[in-house]
Amino acid sequence: MCTTTDDSNAPHAADPSTDRLIGIRAVSDWIAVSRTTVRRYVAAGIFPAPLVIGKVHRWRTSVVARWIHEREIAS
Repeated sequence: MCTTTDDSNAPHAADPSTDRLIGIRAVSDWIAVSRTTVRRYVAAGIFPAPLVIGKVHRWRTSVVARWIHEREIAS
């Protein structure tokens, strides 16, 4: 489970009205890696695990945006 900070100005702050669930194709396009690499990142703990709804795997856009933001800050 991810913890959140109280930084409402951060670009990763979740807004329930705009937070969407996206599939692996959209995630891989967004972070510019292959779908296989997304799966490898998840398995290695580099990228957040998806929500599993039945047999469907989806990521919240806010979680992906937060992951990107954290890497921008670290670099």
